Amino acid sequence: MAKPAPLAQPTEPQVQSHTLENSELSDDFAIKDSLETVTIEGKVIKVSPKAVPPTLRDVAYGSHARHKLDFWQAESAEPTPLVFYIHGGGWRSGSKESNSGPSLTLLNQGVSYVSINYRLARDENTLPCSLHDAARALQFVRSKAAEWNIDPEQIVASGGSAGGCSSLWLAYHDDLADPDSTDPIARLSTRVLGVAAIKAQSTINPWVVDKRLGPSGSGHAMIWETVGADSLKDLFENWDEYEAISTEASPITHLSADDPPVLIVYEADTPAPPEKDGIHHVEFGRILKEQCAPLGLNCTIAFAGKETRQAVLDTFILERFENAQPIHSKSCD
Repeated sequence: MAKPAPLAQPTEPQVQSHTLENSELSDDFAIKDSLETVTIEGKVIKVSPKAVPPTLRDVAYGSHARHKLDFWQAESAEPTPLVFYIHGGGWRSGSKESNSGPSLTLLNQGVSYVSINYRLARDENTLPCSLHDAARALQFVRSKAAEWNIDPEQIVASGGSAGGCSSLWLAYHDDLADPDSTDPIARLSTRVLGVAAIKAQSTINPWVVDKRLGPSGSGHAMIWETVGADSLKDLFENWDEYEAISTEASPITHLSADDPPVLIVYEADTPAPPEKDGIHHVEFGRILKEQCAPLGLNCTIAFAGKETRQAVLDTFILERFENAQPIHSKSCD
């Protein structure tokens, strides 16, 4: 079995403030018209213009080049709730630089926002590196609660595709806080109030994905490359080698009756298996609902296009902050 990558280790944060020349650009402004590029791990990446520039940019939460996050601070005299955003890309590509920033509806209503980068699960790295990095970044953000004027009990995870899958994983997984650690950040919770996701996967188990979504789902490299397999054929033929990682990285593995509500927005309510783009199909949401129902868990599937889905997400997020109960640690003990 491929060796799981360790949790990110803490380092002294490095903060760089930044202001874009054009702050009037909309959230849908195409990244191809970006005004800026950055280099990450030797690759040049275009930076999507933000409607509002981050308060803090490229704050380091660990030692790797991708252990960086951007923070938008909402104006408030009281500690603010926070949306914790994880980018998509099948855990193999993507970056926070392509994210257009926070919902202005939420920011203007006093909701702060964080967008993270994380190690990609490819080459020498395999899952759960991307998931552990998200957990570590969340702990780091909680360690900044007083300094950044955020309420550590009021955090909703969000993301698209693999970022949505990571968000579900945080919501359902046992708390990764280590109360006996000498690292104060590692002692903090990785639990969230809920998840607002877009086209998220609920499992990467290839047998389930292939049966329910067909080859347009199981053939995607997110299913096999991220766990260290050379191909889908290699994954199936050597399942004993990859089963532990695939199972651990699948959100539905970790469900329990005390898990928070989740919302996943897909584009359309279409039958499965789909002929194409199975990796983003609503069948993943149906699979999750089937597993949540016996436990009485709140799992909502909604349908909306790009033009209207943010309003659906915003409504759910605000309701979670208004009605949420305190976060309780879920231990594996």
